[in-house]
Amino acid sequence: MMEWSDAARSVWGKTDPKSDTSMPLVRHLEDTAAVAGHVWDHWLPTSIKQHVGAALPRGEADGRTLLTWLAGVHDVGKASPAFAVKARKAPGFGHLVGEMEAQGLVCGTPIAPLPPHCRVGHSLVERWLERFQPARRASPSLAVVVGGHHGVQPTVMDLRAIRREHLGATPEWEAAQTEILTHMAQLTGADDRLHDWLRQPLPLTSQVLLTASVVVADWLASDTLRFPHQDPSASAVRLARADLDRDLLGPWHATDPGSDVNDVMSQRFPRLKGVSANSVQTAAVRAARATSSPCLMLIEAPMGAGKTEAALMVAEVLAHRFGQGGVLMGLPTMATSGAMFGRVLDWLDHANVGVRASVTLAHSKAGLDDRYAGLVANGRVRGVGEPEGERDSVAVVSSWLRGRRKGSLASMVVGTIDQALFGALQVRHVALRQLALAGKVVVLDEVHAADAYMQRYLVRVLEWLGAYGTPVILLSATLPPARRAELLGAYARGRDLPPVLVTAEVEYPRISVQSADLVENHVPWDGRRTSVTVEALPDGVGHLVAAIRPVVADGACVAVIHNTVRRAQGTYDALVAELDEARVVLLHSQFVAVDRMKKERALRDALGPQALGRPQGFVVVGTQVLEQSLDIDVDLMVSELAPVDLILQRIGRLHRHPRGVGERDRPPTARRPRLLLTGVRDWSSSPPEPDRGSQAVYGQSALLRAATVLAPHLDGAPVQVPDDVSGLVDAAYAPGLPCPAGWETAWAEAEAAARTQDALQARNAGDFLLGSPTSTTLVGWLEARVSDTDDPGARPQVRDGEDGIEVVVIQDVAGELRALPCGPIGGRRLPLREADIDDKLAKQVAGYTLRLPMRLCRGPRGERVVDDLERQGREFAGWQRSRWLTGVLVLSLDHDLKGEVDGTGVRYDLRRGLLVGADG
Repeated sequence: MMEWSDAARSVWGKTDPKSDTSMPLVRHLEDTAAVAGHVWDHWLPTSIKQHVGAALPRGEADGRTLLTWLAGVHDVGKASPAFAVKARKAPGFGHLVGEMEAQGLVCGTPIAPLPPHCRVGHSLVERWLERFQPARRASPSLAVVVGGHHGVQPTVMDLRAIRREHLGATPEWEAAQTEILTHMAQLTGADDRLHDWLRQPLPLTSQVLLTASVVVADWLASDTLRFPHQDPSASAVRLARADLDRDLLGPWHATDPGSDVNDVMSQRFPRLKGVSANSVQTAAVRAARATSSPCLMLIEAPMGAGKTEAALMVAEVLAHRFGQGGVLMGLPTMATSGAMFGRVLDWLDHANVGVRASVTLAHSKAGLDDRYAGLVANGRVRGVGEPEGERDSVAVVSSWLRGRRKGSLASMVVGTIDQALFGALQVRHVALRQLALAGKVVVLDEVHAADAYMQRYLVRVLEWLGAYGTPVILLSATLPPARRAELLGAYARGRDLPPVLVTAEVEYPRISVQSADLVENHVPWDGRRTSVTVEALPDGVGHLVAAIRPVVADGACVAVIHNTVRRAQGTYDALVAELDEARVVLLHSQFVAVDRMKKERALRDALGPQALGRPQGFVVVGTQVLEQSLDIDVDLMVSELAPVDLILQRIGRLHRHPRGVGERDRPPTARRPRLLLTGVRDWSSSPPEPDRGSQAVYGQSALLRAATVLAPHLDGAPVQVPDDVSGLVDAAYAPGLPCPAGWETAWAEAEAAARTQDALQARNAGDFLLGSPTSTTLVGWLEARVSDTDDPGARPQVRDGEDGIEVVVIQDVAGELRALPCGPIGGRRLPLREADIDDKLAKQVAGYTLRLPMRLCRGPRGERVVDDLERQGREFAGWQRSRWLTGVLVLSLDHDLKGEVDGTGVRYDLRRGLLVGADG
């Protein structure tokens, strides 16, 4: 084997001020190449290796060699004066420059600004590859992997700004750089393959996957606990000692679940004992087994039809057939993803008995989830619903994958839909996001909930997933034909297939499969059919209380869903006065996280499918959280007018589970499913006038359209589920929906406002939207330099800022800080502002966060609120040093739980949540 020259060995690559040690660059490059080989052999899913190999002459063998060579030269830009000179200003490491200059590698004083070493490396690799012919056209597609390994790909202007002095314009520097590039090519076997690889550029998707894989290898090889600076052993020995398999679990390997769907159901979901697969679940699994290539499957089926179970069974089939190494389950909110986490763990335990798989709950409050915390603490956790000691879970939280940016690389990821949308956001290390998505089966639930802003990100990420050949499963109660065509068409564009033409003639329920061709199938429904009576209820708390009083007295469980927190709080107060506090629960987004999660668990325990003791005469009052993936069953539903697809989602919680023959286990007054529709001042007016708060949330157009299509059912023909579901949604979103007589002026104004709002959202989304996968190079990939998505300011970039400002709420009583009098540390004394806070306590304090209502957060008012909170929190320097509390704004309340934000009074009520202004 070729020995390194003294000059090459003198180039420094790593320093560690804590231990006063350094590492030669060539040792780090050898380590990274060795780690990259391990990543390819033991960690990357089969589908990723097949995708990269498909673009290379010798397939996966070439893919491995190319990855190890790129990893082996990723830091070659450090062999330059632009980087090496930095040691002069690093205390204790100035001698490293002297050692290099003693070998003729003179650093001098390069012209500022100094380019980052990754850009220098891109330039060096591209120039070195020019010796191969015909290299000029293809070499940038290899060099950009080196150029982008720190998360941001260089632009053309970045590369033009690199001067010869930055590279080292002397024979000694050129010799050292050439030696590193040549030696690493020989070490990895790339020297014999470069001529063939450079005959044509690497596809854009291969460039992304290789970049992300090099980043993973680099981060692992940079861990000084695994690869100590002072260990001079050969890279193979160092790799063996690193014991990467301990924390870096390999990909999930799905088994063939078999063709008997009923058998799969009973094995994978034992909690559904005695439940056979319905027609939608059976058709979905059969379609997955029949597809000739990776596909996008859109399942449109009634609420409560078991779409989650269908998706998990389909994911298992597609992962087994096409080599995917995991599943991402994306849901609308943190609350719904937390509830889903346990269901996925349970399925995983029964899908791969005895085989470990890495898992992540991917949202900002994951550390507060008891089940996830158990995994982190113990390394494993029992499956949901398993008796103590019956079996060990196969789910494991990898310590390495818990780091920043790395959580989504776990095999099993449950989180908000944001985790998928980030794959279309111009953000540092978006290549890692795409690697995490591309190697999984991606399941996205309730895709109808995406607004025009999120829709642009959803469409773009589907294009990329199509380009990768990643199986995707989309779930919805139903979608309008135009939206269905847009989503299926995006995946088809990524696959470079002809435009999609969907038809409204395919009846509901339906399963659409976009692979090489589009196949849309009607699935005859064999499940429960529900006839829901819809009654117009005059607006006002008095009317509402009077309407539900006799049903509650009969022992019924009732859900009241409002569109705003303020209205929900008002209804709660009235019902508590009418009934009693023990029989009424309020749930909305403006409780601190520990309170909200406790309430959600209690609600699932009381009204969920596994509820042991159903309460009598019980009312839950809430907001949209009650309609989103929360598996509860109520006897009577009261809802404010909302877009029709959301009304149908809410109906899905009404008589969700059978309760005796003919529903005889329900109270006599609630055996017939009824929806009381309120939120309109006068239903007989023309047009009806929805509540202003509802208009602020949804816009007047969507509400008037919902009122129009529901008009025949108001005190008229019942809504038949599932028969009427698709027709109602298609009609409500049809461009040519006729305007009712007398509504013309309000209708025209509402439609114009909706078009303006949609256009504004779509335009705003475009500011940071990643380009389509049609380019030939990653050079200039990130036109907008966006912060990392772990930063507090990044999350609204895939949502149109509808979330309020997050604050942690505490009490300040005469200068003594205390936790709010609720939750696990209720009333506990907290460290003073300037003092450091214990890590465990800081995590607990982080559970006392909530988001302020949007009326405090929009526009200039929001800026003033942030300024005010920052002034209040300037003294919390010690807290800001905590990983749980850094960047968090603090809202301090007095002894009576009262405070002030930008001149507006606020109060926290343990039963009602945050009250603002006159409400408090």
